[in-house]
This record gives sequence, C-alpha cells and structure tokens, in this order.
Amino acid sequence: MRIVDSAPCRRYKKRRLKELDDEEVDQIIADSKRPGWLKKDIAQKYRVTPDLVSKLCMEAAKQPEKITARRQLKQVLAEKKDAIADVTTSILKAGKPIVRA
Repeated sequence: MRIVDSAPCRRYKKRRLKELDDEEVDQIIADSKRPGWLKKDIAQKYRVTPDLVSKLCMEAAKQPEKITARRQLKQVLAEKKDAIADVTTSILKAGKPIVRA
C-alpha cells in the first residue's frame, strides 16, 4: 500500500530525530500501528529513514518513558533559551555591554 503521492525519482534530504516535532513523532508511531502500512512508506511520508521509524516504534513499545523524557528535555532547553533571550534583551535595553565572563 503506497501512501506517498510524489514522483519516485525525487530525492529529499532525510531528517533526523532532533529535527522532528513531537506531533510528528506521535503521528509516525500512530501510523506504524495501522495495519498494511510499511515502515518504508511511513518513512517516505515523513521524510525520515525506515530505520528511524523502526527505532521510534520499538521505543514506543518497550520504553515509552524515553519518549516522554525526550519531550521534557526539549521543553527544558526551550525554557533556558527563552531565559537567556530575556536576560540579553534586558541588558541591551539598559545600555550595558555584553561581556564574556
């Protein structure tokens, strides 16, 4: 069952796990549970490798806490990035130079 409607000769750069959103990871896992869908077709649909699809499926089945830990880590990193941006803008608004410590 082929899902992808693109030309077979078209090549795309495959994306890595860190480039995927949490929603896309959930969709990949949900699509892999559907009967009749091959990992190769799911990989083409989301522009990832079939090995990554297989890895996500195995993690969802065996270690679901690993997926939640990855989401929490992304959230913590985003909060850190926002905090750094807030401090930097406040320093620049005060007219102080930013100096390395």
